[in-house]
Amino acid sequence: MPTAAYWNSMLELHLRRANGNAFQDFVARFLGAIHGDEFVPIKTQGKKGDEGLDGFLLTGDVMYQCYGAENGKNKKSSNVEVKMAKDYAKALKAGGLKEWKFTHNMISGLTTGMLKVFKGLVEKGKTDGVAVKLFGIEGFKKALLEMSEDTKMDLLGFVEAEQVDLVLLPAALQELIEELASKFETSMDGATTNWVISEKKLEYNAIPGPWQHKLRSYYQFSEVVTELVSGYNDEEGVNAVSEGFRNIYLQLALQDLTPGEILFDIHEKIMGKITAKSNEYRDIAALALMATMF
Repeated sequence: MPTAAYWNSMLELHLRRANGNAFQDFVARFLGAIHGDEFVPIKTQGKKGDEGLDGFLLTGDVMYQCYGAENGKNKKSSNVEVKMAKDYAKALKAGGLKEWKFTHNMISGLTTGMLKVFKGLVEKGKTDGVAVKLFGIEGFKKALLEMSEDTKMDLLGFVEAEQVDLVLLPAALQELIEELASKFETSMDGATTNWVISEKKLEYNAIPGPWQHKLRSYYQFSEVVTELVSGYNDEEGVNAVSEGFRNIYLQLALQDLTPGEILFDIHEKIMGKITAKSNEYRDIAALALMATMF
């Protein structure tokens, strides 16, 4: 069964990918999965726009205002500070406001300037009778804990192969393969125990339905993967990446795991740590590599 760390990594990747309207759509799906029909997404209305709110939770009269930064990072704090204040004012004018949540995807949190503006809105909210709050990555993670595995898979599952950007994929693959080659070359004797999973992952879990489809569809990227992987053959023709991948599989196969658990674990291990470079495509690169190796 996928660990909490795995789902948190997938969540961060989705948040980084979603900016602007894409982030608003992601929030609508995420909150809709939690609250059902109690959460009402708000669409823009011509010149009126969205009147300072992107979603409304009927239970508690909570209004959500979204800001999706590119790659989870804000490039100009002053623009967000102005937007935050204006959106709150518009939402207040719309009426029926008891709680207002500034909902964002900025992985590192708010800047000092944003925080100053937000604190000012918190104080103003006390006068207006409105609870002003934030909903960022920690809020998403907390909500994720309450979701079923099926819901997580639906929200944070893999991007369809047809939606993969072929311009971005090679760089992400190159970074991932370089890291794997370096890691595997230090343990080619297969004696390492780095890939042994925790007891929690030994619990039975049904095989996730999308796996077979994903591996088949992602095999279309095998030519790109094979070309990059071939650069890591040693003098005897042994490939560090393919042999290392084989060792991961063999170690997992010796444990009492379902095929689905093995696949999730392989994906988690080879995806590795999210870094600033090509981070939004690490899960896609990992899946492309898996499809080719299988």
